[in-house]
Amino acid sequence: MNKILIILTVYLLKDAVFSEIPCLTWEMTSEKLDIICRLDNVDLPVSIYDNFGNEQGKCVFKDFSALCSSLNKVADITASYSKGEFKLSFVNVTKSLIKGEWSCIQGTRIFKTAVSPSAGIISSTEVVLTGNISNDRISIKTVNMSCFSCREPHGNHVEFLMNHHSVDNVIYDRVTEKCLHKDGECRADQCACSNSGNWFTYTFDITNITAETKFSCGMRFVDKLISTRFLKFSTVIYDGKEFQSNGSETIITKAPVIIPENETDVSPNTPVKETANITKTGLKWSFIAMAAVLPVLLIMVICYCMKRKRKESVFRNCIPETVELNQPLLIDNKEPKENKQSVGKLVLLIATIAKKVIKRIVTCTLLTDDQTFTSYLNNENNKHTLFHAWHYKKKCCQCKPDDNGQKESLLTKQQFQIMYNNSGSVPQNHVHDINSKIHCLFNIAVNENVSLDVLDVSVANCLIVCGCTPEIKQEMSDTKSILDSMKIIKDKRNEIFNTADVNNLSDNEFMDKWQKIRSSVVDLASVVDTDFCNEIKGEIDDLQHENLKDATACSEKLADLAMQSNQDKSLKINQLYEEKFRSKLTEASKITGSHRYKETNIFTKMDQLLISIVKYPDVKMEDYPDRTTLDVLLQVQAPSDWDEDEIMEIIRQKIDQINSGGNIKIKETTLENFMLIVEIKIATLTKEEVLKNEIEDIFRIIFLQCDIDITQPNTLEVSIHTHNEKPSDFELAFIRSFVVQKGKDAFFTSCAVWSDDHYILIDRNNTLLITYNHRTGDVQSVNLRNEPFSMAIIDNNNVAISFPERQEIDIYSVSTSNKFAFREFIKVDGKCFTLTKKEDETLLVYIEEKGIHSFNMSKKEFKSLDIKIPSFVQHSDEICANKNRLYHTSRSTSSVFCYDMNGSMLWNFEGVLKRPTALTCDKFGNVYVTDYTSHHLYFISADGLSHKTLLSRDDKLKYPTFVYYCMKRKCLLIVNRDNGYAACYSVNYKQ
Repeated sequence: MNKILIILTVYLLKDAVFSEIPCLTWEMTSEKLDIICRLDNVDLPVSIYDNFGNEQGKCVFKDFSALCSSLNKVADITASYSKGEFKLSFVNVTKSLIKGEWSCIQGTRIFKTAVSPSAGIISSTEVVLTGNISNDRISIKTVNMSCFSCREPHGNHVEFLMNHHSVDNVIYDRVTEKCLHKDGECRADQCACSNSGNWFTYTFDITNITAETKFSCGMRFVDKLISTRFLKFSTVIYDGKEFQSNGSETIITKAPVIIPENETDVSPNTPVKETANITKTGLKWSFIAMAAVLPVLLIMVICYCMKRKRKESVFRNCIPETVELNQPLLIDNKEPKENKQSVGKLVLLIATIAKKVIKRIVTCTLLTDDQTFTSYLNNENNKHTLFHAWHYKKKCCQCKPDDNGQKESLLTKQQFQIMYNNSGSVPQNHVHDINSKIHCLFNIAVNENVSLDVLDVSVANCLIVCGCTPEIKQEMSDTKSILDSMKIIKDKRNEIFNTADVNNLSDNEFMDKWQKIRSSVVDLASVVDTDFCNEIKGEIDDLQHENLKDATACSEKLADLAMQSNQDKSLKINQLYEEKFRSKLTEASKITGSHRYKETNIFTKMDQLLISIVKYPDVKMEDYPDRTTLDVLLQVQAPSDWDEDEIMEIIRQKIDQINSGGNIKIKETTLENFMLIVEIKIATLTKEEVLKNEIEDIFRIIFLQCDIDITQPNTLEVSIHTHNEKPSDFELAFIRSFVVQKGKDAFFTSCAVWSDDHYILIDRNNTLLITYNHRTGDVQSVNLRNEPFSMAIIDNNNVAISFPERQEIDIYSVSTSNKFAFREFIKVDGKCFTLTKKEDETLLVYIEEKGIHSFNMSKKEFKSLDIKIPSFVQHSDEICANKNRLYHTSRSTSSVFCYDMNGSMLWNFEGVLKRPTALTCDKFGNVYVTDYTSHHLYFISADGLSHKTLLSRDDKLKYPTFVYYCMKRKCLLIVNRDNGYAACYSVNYKQ
């Protein structure tokens, strides 16, 4: 169920392909049993097993054609590519023989359902409701609800409710193949349905949402076998951060009729079909059910055939929906020629012309004049960058200590393997620590005969994002427009596989897709040159007026596009897993806080495998009087020859089976490292022997599910963390103080630690940049060209200073001899105020009426950040940044805010500060803020939940205006406004 919840949420994303949800269900009438397997990936073979463990049927798609076979020739198995659905059907079944657990197996994934004719479908029917908030404004919140059941509801209908009151009804109309609600056809921003009629979304704005607000969805089901009707409701509540399940409810609207099963004893290997030995009761009910159902079925078949004659699938020449074994892959039919032409032209536009343009874009933006694509991929920097586009968190042998890498994965394993393989050779002088788990890039080699022809828009997009190396001659000023155009092409490519939409492709819909793809392709071509752009325009016009005759070419191109689209979907699922893992880790950190750790070795042995628990938190039951369990991070150091990627993938797929035994429950996984967020009892952490046994239990199950050989001598190291290694406490230690006065009416607005001996300060009133050497007491200054506002240290040799009135940022070089030299200025489109530097080569600056912008110092370009700060006072408020977080003071609200770099507010600290003036942050995300009115320096924890006073007027603080934390030297420098007093303190962290 966890997997269903996670994968279901993926389909709320704007560019997802709405089709399949992985699960297994069943439907039964008096004369027919259907086992229905719905999957999110139909590229791999699928087998369906009966309740005795016998394989009854299997299917595989080849070029969108289903090759299916029934192994005992009794059942009929079909498949639908558009729905991701595999159906195994039996007629004349013996009810006693089909009762039990049936399975659908695809690779390492297993989905199960319990079939029980006597009990009916009530107990095996589940409705799952999930939600998120996409727009969290102060007054209005946009709520997105998603309701799903593996079993199709009666009438393909769902009702969405809030606090038990109906909000709207959403219906999938199978005749028009449209999604409808109370006001007519759903708009994209209102509601949506899957073409299988069992998944629905609804979006609405509300002004007030509390922990008491309940959101529900309800579906109606009909069990024809036992003549019962019932409603299933699922409910969630919003806890201020995310939606949590609040249980489900079943309401039976028509009581079931109990039908006895035939208890004839038959060998498990007997084919599943009706025998002559039927009880009289069973026979009577069978005839009654058949008499009731057969006329209805007959009418449905006649209507279906008439409809099918009128409207065959648009994809018939390219994608036959269900094909029996050995049937031809392309079937001629009477489908309207206009539909076939429209779809075929869209496919060829993307797969032929757009691909040609993308190859040229990659060539002219990434490759130098004498460089091939192979040599580009062989470049050490490029190989390193693309490896981390796949594994954005894992360390490799070429990583530097300060490498931050990507924010998320940009490639799947399959996309990476389009370009690289693991057949590389490691030089003899290149040695790793024997227990090191870092990846060696020398093992990675470029694929033989790789070329630009292997690229699709998704991989090319990643290359453009990651490919700006120093070797590139051309400055990529068009990067944003290139990426925007590629995204449109990718989105439209993915829409082609929403078959419910394409089957009824009207002229207007075709022209809308055509024009958007055409415009994007032409925009890309214009980046190359005018002649190439005109050539592409001609090819597009020729294709639009061409009369397509050969469906084979269309089919081949569609096969390629389908694989690319599926890889996009897989990437989004991986990204969602990582996002949920990070979110869960943050949530767990807020609950557990920080602990001291017991560093010891607790050993347990399983055959020849030794498990060593090397670290776990020192917790006590009284620390959590209201809790019995904690969510903790389980980090595993596995043997170097184990394939952690494969192990983590299997754990993700079999999480339900693993959690079915033992007391440690896996809550979230990540593919980036062998790490698990698990729920563990607090009592377990207080007793070594109990902890050892529980760790042994969970890993025994994992090894069994992953088929790991524990007969080979190996050691597995396990460490348990509660707060991601953040310090449990720290103390300030006074280092020195000094007084700097170089002019009258001084007003110090910035300060920084430049070296072990030197400090830098800004005197705004006297327009001075000042250095102080504490060893010699020497004070040097340089007159600035105008009144400065803020300062940021760029590196060991340069500082940046903002000048609001001049609308520029000046760069000064500084030497150990205390000499300043003006180097260059950066023109800003508006008055620039507070300034800070991120860990990378980026400055952040607040520009009047335009908000916060980033400035890439290597590319010399500004970019607006989508972070809206309504309370920001530009003349007094300050910002600082750490990793992916932005902090700022708010003088108007007497508070400190924390945002992520996407603009989402993470927390707001208020109620203690009177007039915050400046702030800085350490490597853990803790914040230090000066309060001008109270003459205090405060500490605020990284989660914004706790604080304490560090310094006060007793420590000679008087109108403190600035504070600076030096990451390299782990010290704080604080300066007063006008008396020139500054003090430096070391920050000593405790674990």
